[in-house]
Amino acid sequence: MSCSEDDIINNGIIDDSGINILDGESSTIIKKSVSIFGQWMFNSYSGGGGGNEYGSGGGGEQICNIHSIIFSEDYTFNLYTDNFILIGDYFIDTLNVLYDTTDISFVDTTFVTSSNDTITTIDTIYEVYIEYEKYVSLYIENEKIGGINKPAVNDTTGTLTGEFQFDDFCIEVEEAYYDSVWNVNRVYVPDSVFEAWLIDRGYDDEHDNYVWKIDVENIVSIGPDPPDKCQEVDCSYEDFYDFDNRFEWRIKNLSGIEAFKNIEYMNLVGNKIDSINLTKNISLKVIYANFNEFKSVNTDKNINLENIAIDNNLPDFSEDIENGLIEPWDTITRINFTKNVNLKHISVPFLGLNELDISNNTKLEGLDAINNNISVIDFSSNLGNMENIKLGTNNLSEIDVTNFPNLKVLHIPENKITSLDVSKNPLLEELALSDNPIDGILDVSFMNKMNELRVFNTNISCIQLSEEQLAKYEAGQYERWALGNTPYSIKCN
Repeated sequence: MSCSEDDIINNGIIDDSGINILDGESSTIIKKSVSIFGQWMFNSYSGGGGGNEYGSGGGGEQICNIHSIIFSEDYTFNLYTDNFILIGDYFIDTLNVLYDTTDISFVDTTFVTSSNDTITTIDTIYEVYIEYEKYVSLYIENEKIGGINKPAVNDTTGTLTGEFQFDDFCIEVEEAYYDSVWNVNRVYVPDSVFEAWLIDRGYDDEHDNYVWKIDVENIVSIGPDPPDKCQEVDCSYEDFYDFDNRFEWRIKNLSGIEAFKNIEYMNLVGNKIDSINLTKNISLKVIYANFNEFKSVNTDKNINLENIAIDNNLPDFSEDIENGLIEPWDTITRINFTKNVNLKHISVPFLGLNELDISNNTKLEGLDAINNNISVIDFSSNLGNMENIKLGTNNLSEIDVTNFPNLKVLHIPENKITSLDVSKNPLLEELALSDNPIDGILDVSFMNKMNELRVFNTNISCIQLSEEQLAKYEAGQYERWALGNTPYSIKCN
């Protein structure tokens, strides 16, 4: 004879507390449920896929270490992988629950006495296992990123098992354990250095990998930038780029920042962050993230962003290079500011970028993208607010700045530019054109504030100066002028 789960509980044989109703003896029921609300910490993992469109990781074969996941009761999830957090929605497919009596197994000895098909006694049921077959689907912005097949929670041991199926992330998670410390009013902060900084600033009071949301949700500005040796003494080139020794301490994982919902300003200079999820920081206006290890940056949700700087990042792409996925000189592989329509300043030098789309950044006032591989830059949609352009050491063959009457700085050395019209830029203070095949006459005589002029290794036939400029230059008063062998005159023919 066999009984269904409903027969056992609903027909009064055993109640939810595990008490045998007929003879009053205590029994233990262990149910494998799918009540997955809460935080789960993973004991083991395997799988690959580091780089993805969500802003985490770099190349396609980099190992991705899922170390925790939080399923909230509002059906949102936080998935923590390596130094990154993924935030989205989850859905539980409940259509395939198996209530077949064959799916109930009795462990140890069970004595059942029946008469005329009526149960009269059940001596002891030690363990009852009820199997559920379900599927949990995880989505980010309505796009499925993976799921958990046959998730099962052992309520007695507090473990989660199932088959994690993520094409771009991790697979085959074997087991996770429930973290009883977490609750909906706390946020997970796995990086001990970041938590130490929060404690030092009075936002937290205990090293336990958690902070109270109420203590951080109204923070407007943070600056966990470590002490920099190169600010104290002059550094050699090698010391400058030896970030691990240059900076006193470095945060690797900024998970938890999603709870800082009112944050407007971040200074992350000098840390060791390779990815960051800013989707919940919609008030963010300024982020400085120089000297980190970013492999990709996603700012699509930060519509209020006005200033972003990601200079001199050195990500660890060793595995990707070894597998031939990228070149040794590549740095950030994904960067897109097309949704940041309020941006005024972009600083992305030394990132190995092949292109930079600023067509939607109509309010842009400053752009620094030196030492990249950019061959085309289109300023045509700009409203004319540009004041500072630095695009030296790229592959540009042309640039149009005629729409920028307020332009003060134009640095475009070491490109392939053959002609340049600066007749509409009377406020120029700095002009660097060296190492370009530019030809013709360069007239700067009407630029009364020109204090830096670098024009050497070009094909310019003559630089036209005002009488005042000529007198000052020949008197050595322009220390930042470097004209090389280029002829100059107050009247170029």
